[in-house]
Amino acid sequence: MNDKTLRNLQTYIGKRGLGQTDTEVIEHIEEIEFKEEISQYEWCKLAYPCCANADIELLKYILGKVVDINIAKELILHTVRFRQKSIDYQIKQAQILKILFGFVSDSKRDSVLNDALVNAAWFGEYEVVKLLVEEGAKVDYVCSNGKSILELSKNAVEKFGDDRVHDYILNKLM
Repeated sequence: MNDKTLRNLQTYIGKRGLGQTDTEVIEHIEEIEFKEEISQYEWCKLAYPCCANADIELLKYILGKVVDINIAKELILHTVRFRQKSIDYQIKQAQILKILFGFVSDSKRDSVLNDALVNAAWFGEYEVVKLLVEEGAKVDYVCSNGKSILELSKNAVEKFGDDRVHDYILNKLM
């Protein structure tokens, strides 16, 4: 598959707002796959819009085509890199993360959890922060820039008027 076809397919998957059902998107992917082989690398790349949009069923379908996913950390970070206001959406994000955690080796798990917590705390992703902490992310983690998770969580308070993550982290630190 050439780069343009891959980008177009990622865009198609990402534009779920046009009303396509999971079945229609999967059928479209299979039509393309019938015409030209989709490599393991390309299947992994197709997971990005699913993570960004919390498309659980599409992600499961795509990951079912992947033999070895070596970009789990990148997909996890991509999942939590935007502010989502809807609690339902945040719950779907948490479900996506649970799926992706299955592809993270034990030796990298702590690092991935903490890096994801940095992003989730910054954007005030309350449901995601709770899941990451339950999975083992450290609320006392300090980033490479010297900022603590508590300091990062102040961004959501200042920018979005949402203090849930800040209060949650503060409570966990006590």
